[in-house]
Amino acid sequence: MTFLTCLAQSDRLLLDGATGTDLNLRGVDTGLPLWSANALINERDA
Repeated sequence: MTFLTCLAQSDRLLLDGATGTDLNLRGVDTGLPLWSANALINERDA
């Protein structure tokens, strides 16, 4: 099943990726204990 097919047929889709790594490359603090959740609170434009 392709991504687009899955997206069209599902009401929920869990995506898991290296979000923290990408945010670190952008200079966002993703240290413990919040990891990338810290960016959701403090770095919304990242």
